[in-house]
Order: sequence, then C-alpha cells, then structure tokens
Amino acid sequence: MDWFRWWHGTVSDPKLRWVARKAGTPIACVIAVWAALLEAASNVAGGDAGVTRGDIAAFDCDAHDALFDVEDGTCARILAAFVEKGMASAGRIVNWEKRQPKREDAGDPVTGAKSAAQRKREQRERERAFLSSASDGDAWRQGESRDVTHCHDESRDFTTDKNRGDKKNNIFASQTDERSAARAERLPENWELPDKYGEWALSETKRFAGERNDWAGGTWTAEHVRFEADKFRDYWHGKSGRDACKRDWAATWRNWVRNAGPMRGTKKGGVGNWRASDETALVKANEVGVGRAYPHESRDAWFARIAAAIENGGTPPAPRPKPVTPMDPVPAPEAVAARKAMPEEARAALRELAKRNKAPRHLTGDTVQ
Repeated sequence: MDWFRWWHGTVSDPKLRWVARKAGTPIACVIAVWAALLEAASNVAGGDAGVTRGDIAAFDCDAHDALFDVEDGTCARILAAFVEKGMASAGRIVNWEKRQPKREDAGDPVTGAKSAAQRKREQRERERAFLSSASDGDAWRQGESRDVTHCHDESRDFTTDKNRGDKKNNIFASQTDERSAARAERLPENWELPDKYGEWALSETKRFAGERNDWAGGTWTAEHVRFEADKFRDYWHGKSGRDACKRDWAATWRNWVRNAGPMRGTKKGGVGNWRASDETALVKANEVGVGRAYPHESRDAWFARIAAAIENGGTPPAPRPKPVTPMDPVPAPEAVAARKAMPEEARAALRELAKRNKAPRHLTGDTVQ
C-alpha cells in the first residue's frame, strides 16, 4: 500500500506540543518527524518475518537529522519523547491498526470490506443494468434524447475529439447533456429587464453596501441598473455555444449583479473615480467639506486633501500647526552687569565653548549692544 491516513487535527494535537517541549525542539520539527515515522511505518518491507505495517524499529534517526538539517541527536530526542508520551512503543506506532484500518487495501474477509477493484466492477455492472432498462422501457427519456434543442445542436458542432472520448468513457454523458440542454435556452432576442429584476438589484446592492466593506458607498442607482442590464443583454446575445444557454435567467442576472460589484468610483469607501477629472474631484471635495483648491495650490496637493478627508470619514483633517522658531531670550540687566565684570579670560573661554556647542550669543559673554 503506497499511502497512509493523515487525520484532521494532527498538526494542532496537544501531544505534539508536549513532545516539542520535552525534546526541546520547535513544534515544526516534531511534526516533520511524526510524518516521517508514519511514512516509514507504512512503507516497511513485508518480506521479513514479523515485520508488518506500523513497525518503526528500522527508523534511522541520524539519517533524518541530516535530512531535516537539524543538530545531531534531535530526531532521537523527539522519538524518545514520543515513546514517553505513549505514541510509540516497542518499535511500533501505537494503535497503528486502529488508525490505519485495511478498508482500502485488497479487501478484508474479516470485516467484509471490498477491494477497490471489486467496488469498481460492481459500479460498472449497475451502470450497464441502468442503461439497459433505460433503452428498453423509458420511452420518455428516449423521446427527450431525440428532441434536442437548437442550443445543444450548436454545442455539438464544437465538440472536440477529447470531449468525444470522455463521453464515450462515461455511458451517462450523452443522456445527461441532452436532458440539461433540453431545459436550457438562450436569452430571448427581445429581452428587456423585468421590473422585479431591477428592484432586486436596487435592494440587494443597498444591503451589500450596508453589510460589506468592499461595497461601502456602492449602492446602485436606477440609471446604473439600466446600464448593467444593457451590458447583460449584449453579452449573452453575443455569446455562442452551449454556455450561452441557461436554465434560470433570473439566477444568471443575480450572479451578474454580484460579480459586477459596487458602482464604479465608489469602491473602498468612496476613493475611486472622483480623480478622473477636476469636475468630479470638485464634486467629491464639496461632498467631504474640502471645497475648491487654494490659490497657487497644486492639483496633487488638492487631491491629497480630498483623499485625507475621505479617509477621515468625510471631515477635512485639522491643519498641522506651523513650527515656530523660538527667539533668543533678552538678558536681564543684572546678567549684563555680571558679564561686564567677568574677567577677559573667562569670557574668552565661554566664547570658545559657545562656538563648539552653537549656543546663543547672550551666553558667550559678549556685551549686548
């Protein structure tokens, strides 16, 4: 058998986390070693006496250290932790027969399980019996096969050799295709959007805009519904082949609305096609309270303010305060008198220190004029 079961929840199994802590290794290493152990247990040679699937006595920890590019002894510590946790014992995976039953092997006389070949053989016999009864007694199905719609005739003209071969292998293919095609039809040439279709589009897109972030602000208008209806009609009238035939045009219209998405220019909360021209930008600017561009303001700067207002929920952000350069404080008269009485050597040292540290002039010891 060239495969084994990997059960759901194995990666998040708390036992593997315990093994990782016990062995002092990352959890990814433990999962890799467990997968390697299961593969080795499933792939054991059956020729040796007493060796059956589930046996891991021949598992080479050193070779797997090199395979996984980990430090020497890592796989041995992990295997020892598996044994301590009760997941492996006596050179075998614990409960291998329970976790890896033989239902998909070459049959099991004990459980009564059938092999894959036997199940396939019985399936073919059932198919032959069904086809025989259909050809002998089901007159309505034979009549339906003869009454093929024009749409299905078109699709048969484009059937490739590969498709013909696939249908030949599937004895139900021709009957299924004919029954489905008999129920399908093209969009009528004089089709106009029914009122209930348009009302559904208006109500559903409004609901989408209120519930989905990607539809925010994208509710369709009546004009947009008519625009999409024209696209819908032209698309399906221009399409050829079997895909142009539908059994439920109402469902096709509903899928068309969902796939079309919100109105253009209103995706992602309104940031969209308002950038197309200065006129559309001015409409959006007035809507969010930005207004016209300032005199001598560049177009990019104006657009940036509009986008910032949209992201701020429709309110222009507060202007940033301009930086104010602090003025040098005016020294008090007492400080001026003290500097005048300062020895020249001290004043020279202060001036040199101020030059190195770029201190204000009133700290250099110079006389303020």
